[in-house]
Amino acid sequence: MESSLGRLPHASIVDLAAAGIANDCALRGLVEALLREVTESLGIERAWLLCPSQPYERLWLYDSGKTECRQSKGGDRGLVRSVAFDCGALLVNEPHREAHFSAETDAPWGGAPCPLAAVPLLDASGPLGALAIAKPPGSLLDAADLAALESLAPVMSMALRIQDLASAAGPKVQAHHLIEALVQERTAVLSRGKREWELTFDAICEPLFLLDGFVIRRANLALAAFVGAGIRSIIGKRCHEVIASSATPCRGCPLGAPLPSHGELSLRGKTYRISTFPLPPGNSSIVHYRDLTEERRLGQQLSQTERMASVGRLAAGAAHEINNPLAFVVSNLETLELTLGALSQAVSRLQALRSLVRSGRVARALALLRSDDLLPVMAASQLAEAPQVLAECRVGVLRIRTIVDALRELALETSTVRVLENPVDVLHRAVTRAGEDARVLVEVQSSRRIPLEPHALEVALANIVRNAVQASCPEDPICARIAEDESAIVIEVRDNGCGMSKEVLTRVFDPFFTTRIVGSGVGLGLTAAYGIVTRHGGTIAVASEEGRGTVVTVRLPART
Repeated sequence: MESSLGRLPHASIVDLAAAGIANDCALRGLVEALLREVTESLGIERAWLLCPSQPYERLWLYDSGKTECRQSKGGDRGLVRSVAFDCGALLVNEPHREAHFSAETDAPWGGAPCPLAAVPLLDASGPLGALAIAKPPGSLLDAADLAALESLAPVMSMALRIQDLASAAGPKVQAHHLIEALVQERTAVLSRGKREWELTFDAICEPLFLLDGFVIRRANLALAAFVGAGIRSIIGKRCHEVIASSATPCRGCPLGAPLPSHGELSLRGKTYRISTFPLPPGNSSIVHYRDLTEERRLGQQLSQTERMASVGRLAAGAAHEINNPLAFVVSNLETLELTLGALSQAVSRLQALRSLVRSGRVARALALLRSDDLLPVMAASQLAEAPQVLAECRVGVLRIRTIVDALRELALETSTVRVLENPVDVLHRAVTRAGEDARVLVEVQSSRRIPLEPHALEVALANIVRNAVQASCPEDPICARIAEDESAIVIEVRDNGCGMSKEVLTRVFDPFFTTRIVGSGVGLGLTAAYGIVTRHGGTIAVASEEGRGTVVTVRLPART
């Protein structure tokens, strides 16, 4: 007769164990499911599992769909307990007659003892416990029942061991889940950051890209539009191939510099400013292209407008400065014209008198002489003032000539030819040019020769020295110093004169601005000096304090 246990599919027990582990099921739930499967397959009501774990022994009881777990300190009696420890199967129909019978493990539900069969549960590490079943009193279990139960033991053992391993690995699994959640969170943050970076990158309307060497690794949509290609098609290609259709790097390319650098590139009739920003470590860099074409055009237009405005202001100032002496020259010439008219009339009368005398009509000549003066009183007065009038005309003309000379210096033609000169020699010539009254003490700390336009710096320094002399007392010498500061030649002219107020200081470079009395200064000296120094790529600065003198500092590039 075939035992009903033979009909139990082993796979179902494995499936239960796997499902329990997958659902993170506790041991109680797994044992209940396993014992339910055994009892339902056998058509019996009771089965139990003894697990002699430390420090307490656990006895899992399953009866008619209900599971109970009991704990005890164990002992040395009990048939099922001996099966668990001795690792031998047991089949008894009258268990209460056995010497080691224990109601606790062999008849756990109480009442009359029932026929029982028990098999050990083992794995490579040792005994795991014992699986027992019972039939109602009056029924019998045979060897076939025991054999079927023994065939289930390895599967049950495996299920329990897997569950134990899963329980032991619980903290690690939880840690794994936590790490996985953190990784997912960080991945989401990185993905969001990447997307935000791409959106920001693409929002820039000028070409911007990331290079590794000369290879494009990332680029914004503006670069793709700039080269007329798809964004994916340019990634991985060399920048000079994509942008300039060249097999070699562009001439003057600033890439490869260890520090942020800038350069200009002409492409397709436009001018671009290339800015590179290295990304250490490695050979990567961010490259930015900026179209300067329109900016340059507007700059040139603005420069032209400013030049025209400057010319207009200069012309207005020149007209005003020339009109002043010209006005009294014209006025004095009109006075002289009237005087000459009176003299002409007097000469005509004298000629008439001489003719009368020569013709013997002396009486007529005397009568004419008595009737009218030869020269009116006003004409006589004008004639007396004629030398002064002529002197004033001469002063006015000289004033106009001075203004014209100053304008000629201001409009000194720019020379593309530069010659190497020693600023010390230039300063000495400038002092001579400034006039005999110029007493200048020169302190030389550098004799480095620099490229200069012929005579231009001499004119500028002469104007500066002349201003210093005119602002100082005759007994106070002017101090000049020539030194070298970093990459510049510094020329400093200092006086101990009256100094300037802040209001005056803000206008020292304005054309025709002067603080001298009318006729003694044109107001173009520092204007011309500013233009000459700026044209040489240098700077000119004026520091002054009322009552304490003035310092003019000229800085010129020391490059050769």
